[in-house]
Amino acid sequence: MANSPAVPSRARLPVVAIVTRHWGQAANEAAAATRLVAGALARHADVAVVQLVENAGATYLDSVFEIHPAAVHGANPRRSALLRAALNGHADAAGPPPAAAELLRRYGGEAPEVEGELNKIAPDAVVLAGVDQPWDVSVLGRPGDGSRPPVLVIPFLDAGRPVPAEIVRLVEHADRIGTIHPDERATLVGLAPGRERDIVPVDLAIGVNRHATADPLAGVAAFGKYVLLIRRFPAGGPRLERSVNAETLPTILDGLSVAEVDGETWRICDDHNTAVLPVNPSGVNFARLVARARATIDVRPPGPVGTMAIESMLLGVPAVVPDGSAAKAHVAAANGGLWYRNIGELFDAVRVLVRTPIGAVLARQGRAYTQTRHGDIDDFVARMAALVLGHRPAAPPHGEAGRGV
Repeated sequence: MANSPAVPSRARLPVVAIVTRHWGQAANEAAAATRLVAGALARHADVAVVQLVENAGATYLDSVFEIHPAAVHGANPRRSALLRAALNGHADAAGPPPAAAELLRRYGGEAPEVEGELNKIAPDAVVLAGVDQPWDVSVLGRPGDGSRPPVLVIPFLDAGRPVPAEIVRLVEHADRIGTIHPDERATLVGLAPGRERDIVPVDLAIGVNRHATADPLAGVAAFGKYVLLIRRFPAGGPRLERSVNAETLPTILDGLSVAEVDGETWRICDDHNTAVLPVNPSGVNFARLVARARATIDVRPPGPVGTMAIESMLLGVPAVVPDGSAAKAHVAAANGGLWYRNIGELFDAVRVLVRTPIGAVLARQGRAYTQTRHGDIDDFVARMAALVLGHRPAAPPHGEAGRGV
């Protein structure tokens, strides 16, 4: 029998380990952003996720990602959340007082199994996503140690809130620190003087289905022009019990209607009528609703990413967002909207956008900025490879990537 020609083997892909609490189906911005980062890296690497969980099970596959659960022992999330809320009024670039920092460390628990999982994975690079890392990160070594894999820390710092004490420990062991919103850089430079070159923007690419937004959302046409009010999205996300709602806005809108997204309940109102929108509360339908709004008004508790503000500006719609938030940092950098500290300022901002030409100017500026910084998925994939793996790979031939975002 004739020998078959040898089939060349594919080169081994590098292995990246992501250690994080932010994974799974949780309706929070950090989890969605971590998945975006993992998806980008999976185009040029095998990605394993060490997921910090309350009760660890066996390793399993989630799409193209190998998930290694690692148990966090002794955590007290409720007390931690209460203490962090109490500290919110005492923001300090140096972090919380030592006694509070020690309490937060204890309430965070311990995850001693992480080191063992990393040893199993044997990664070529490590990403620490989020400051909640209750394990001995010193096992990673320090920058400049040529025997260790490079380490990227993406802290997900909330704008306008006290800096978590954990960030100092993580920065000491990071080769690079990735920032999600512009206000993070100033904070991190203050914590790590002399390391400005190591603090780099991640600039998440936010995918917008522009083909889907070509069609209007069912049920809105009869109400004419409208602004969009976001009280809760996605459905399982955080919500303020008391805030501006669809009934309180029409009086300042000169005849415009108000579409309101509140979890699974979507409705639209004008001065006389209210209709529930009979649609699935999906990301595609949300983009359809945003695309035809005169402005988006975000009254949710602020998150660490500001995804909705970026998406709104990508679709050419100016955003009104809370001051002291990641969303505000993006809007200010883009000159793509306005921000508010209280209800009176929110009303003033909405009036400016819908009653003056300023709204159209901000819409153009926001779209141009976000398209450059957040609108190119291929560039995001290449930048993440450069940031984590140390090189900017050429696009692989069609069918060779083996991974998708």
